Amino acid sequence: MMISATGIEYCYIKHHSTTDCVVNNTGANVTIEDNRWLQDELAKRYSVLLFNRGGYGRSSLNTKVRTPEVVSQELHSLLIELDIKNAILLGPSLGGLYGRYFNYKYPNLVKALVAVDSPISFIFEKIEARLPKDIKQLVQQELSLLKPINPVVDSELLEVTKLEFTDFSYHQKPVLNFYNTYLGDDAEFVSQLIVDVAKQEAEKEGCVRLAFSATGHDIISNDLDFFLATFHRFIDDINSDSKFSITQ
Repeated sequence: MMISATGIEYCYIKHHSTTDCVVNNTGANVTIEDNRWLQDELAKRYSVLLFNRGGYGRSSLNTKVRTPEVVSQELHSLLIELDIKNAILLGPSLGGLYGRYFNYKYPNLVKALVAVDSPISFIFEKIEARLPKDIKQLVQQELSLLKPINPVVDSELLEVTKLEFTDFSYHQKPVLNFYNTYLGDDAEFVSQLIVDVAKQEAEKEGCVRLAFSATGHDIISNDLDFFLATFHRFIDDINSDSKFSITQ
């Protein structure tokens, strides 16, 4: 564990055979310690940076209001300090939204984005009218970011949900977006609605590749082989300048 000049906790593994660096924007209430195993796996092919957002772990950067703006400024200072200019932003869950906002603010530091079950836009409002009343509340809860965890994380989630992320351009950066299509046995038919909405949103953006997994929200842990194979192929295609289809 290292501490940056501005007090950010981080763990950085540099791979000397590549200029690509995977920067992991963690999900809500997830710390460096939770992701060491993933860092070791990805470090077989890339440089990998893990960092604790302020208020997580033992970081001294906790503030009363954790806004995407503050979080992006902290990550920006860390990338500048470590001289990382080719970031592949990996964002599971909430981290995918932070990655999108960071890319909007600092596109010159970003090579590509990978979001894991972080919707391009908030899905529920787009499928609500097509849901039976008896499962509408269940689906809303499953797709909601606002699930109470602890005061620091709850405040962070509240600030993120104030933003409509479709307002923040990808700047035509390559994007890989994984979607979980399994919300429970009582909502199996919702899977196709999620796929349909995701494809519509991806087509609007024009730079997004989609991947679908019916294994639950934590796709990386639950479907690791699929995640790694899809992730590596995405990066290989970018580096070879290959054109790719929306879905894989």
